[in-house]
Amino acid sequence: MFVGRIGFQQNFQTGFLSGQQKTLSRLQQSIQQSKVQNNKDTFTQSSHHTIYLETDKGVNRLTPLTTEPIPCRLLSEVHPESVIKFDKPSGFAQHYNYSEEDALIYQYYKKNCYKSWNVTSDKFVMTEDATEEEIKNYTLKMVEVGMNQFVRDSLKDTVTKEELENFRQELIKNGVDDEIDWWEVNCDSAYVTMGTSPEYLEQDIDYICSRYVALKNRIENQYTGEEKEKNMQILNEIYNNKREDFVSYYAKDVGSFFENLGQSGVSEDMKNSLNAIIDQKIAEYEDYIAKNENFASISNEEDTWLYQDDAFMAAQLRKSMAASKGITENIDAKSKYDYHHSNRFDFSEYLQNNVKGNITGENLTNKTEKEFSYSLEDLKFAGIYANTMQSYLDASYWGYGNKNNDTALGKQFAQEFRNIKNITSKLNVGENLKKTIEKTFRPFLNKLMDKIDKGIEENRKDPLFNLRFSYINRIAVFNAFSV
Repeated sequence: MFVGRIGFQQNFQTGFLSGQQKTLSRLQQSIQQSKVQNNKDTFTQSSHHTIYLETDKGVNRLTPLTTEPIPCRLLSEVHPESVIKFDKPSGFAQHYNYSEEDALIYQYYKKNCYKSWNVTSDKFVMTEDATEEEIKNYTLKMVEVGMNQFVRDSLKDTVTKEELENFRQELIKNGVDDEIDWWEVNCDSAYVTMGTSPEYLEQDIDYICSRYVALKNRIENQYTGEEKEKNMQILNEIYNNKREDFVSYYAKDVGSFFENLGQSGVSEDMKNSLNAIIDQKIAEYEDYIAKNENFASISNEEDTWLYQDDAFMAAQLRKSMAASKGITENIDAKSKYDYHHSNRFDFSEYLQNNVKGNITGENLTNKTEKEFSYSLEDLKFAGIYANTMQSYLDASYWGYGNKNNDTALGKQFAQEFRNIKNITSKLNVGENLKKTIEKTFRPFLNKLMDKIDKGIEENRKDPLFNLRFSYINRIAVFNAFSV
């Protein structure tokens, strides 16, 4: 249901294609349904890293999206002993903790495997009145984003140490292109803003803000006059679009859980809070750069080309500012939920397990919380809570065997409610979120019992020994719950 990490994993079929299809699904929701139905596309992987667009609009045919093979060797063509080993996780971590090696890989990829679209920001704007052709072109560009990312990540397993070192020497001698690679900027921002999970919300915000501020600083120092104005316009258009997508997606997905339980306006409050938090973070990074112009550092003095790599400079900005606060940069959030639902309905146990390692309970109340409804830690907790509780509403209760002891069920619900209030108290969850959780708990129980009753209906269709056939007595449940 809710927000989840969308990345380009090593498994291309289940990672890249799945991520693109989810992204396109969200895009198509904003476009007239008839247009979407008339332009239904699926993506297929063939051999030799060529991607095809399969269209069912009248003709069943495969159209290649790339006419030339990507000039990068496959892993099978490289001797395993000569491959560089990277001791870092794949996906988002490679972007957040962007290192000198990552910058070198990117420059290698850009020269040898990368076909630029000469992108300007207007190519990434999709309006509600878009034509079928515009939708298709946008779709192809998003596929290209994924292909570029897939190839770039794959290089870590295919480039030899000798090749990479020789290329580094070329960069030392010749430097890199002074022009900003707007296509890469859009790819990297799209990589994060396709969706986030509560555990990575803070890291995603740091990433988006640091990349924006680092690029803004580069433009202000490198360009003047019309060139400066033009590049700032492109930067602001790309990042405003991605920011809006990021904020709206998280706020809507998390807020909708509470709104579906009767608390209207939560999504909008969360959106406003996220925007305020992002504004604060941008201002903080800008202030830090103003006071620390030499925030970036490199291991080899001759590698001055690194200062032209936007992702590297943003990573150095994050690392330097974190160090100034005594914070060790770490993105190893716990993001795997493991549910084994039973008739125990132990919401608080799973909630406690899911917040562990993600929310410490220290300094959760934002100093400027009065300016907006939810702090950053409130939003993270709200996402984890929504994911946890929604999992019970999504579960199937066929085979429900609690026979007519609904008073005990009500008492169990009451104990779970007390446990959840205890968790929010220990974690210093903000008062607005506490009240929202408390107000939606009874409506949540009603929806849960609706789901249990559906399971009981299934019991009636296929009667088995010790299964329950009578609906939940809600009067008995809530009488016991209120004691």
